[in-house]
Amino acid sequence: MLANNCLGKSCPLCGASLRRRTLDKPEVIKVRLAEYQNRTAPILAGLKKRGYKIKEVHVIWKNDFKSTVNLSGIIKTLFEVFQIRWNFITAGISKLRFAIAKKYDRNN
Repeated sequence: MLANNCLGKSCPLCGASLRRRTLDKPEVIKVRLAEYQNRTAPILAGLKKRGYKIKEVHVIWKNDFKSTVNLSGIIKTLFEVFQIRWNFITAGISKLRFAIAKKYDRNN
């Protein structure tokens, strides 16, 4: 977020003019944090309570054009998410097959 005295000035690294985004206003940030606390945090708490592993990724943002993102870490996390989804889907299919087989056995 830019300090008020920086508006209209240029970036010391690249020379681009500095502007404040609508999302950087304190009022907007307060609403976004409240939305997280009211909507997202309870969902995460419920999932943890049910035994789901919640992976938290801590990010340290630096205002540095040399900053890099660890792509292998992102790919690993995405793979874990897809694996969880796949296990959820296949478990649902197994339960459905079991229910159908159970019903079929009762009818015979």
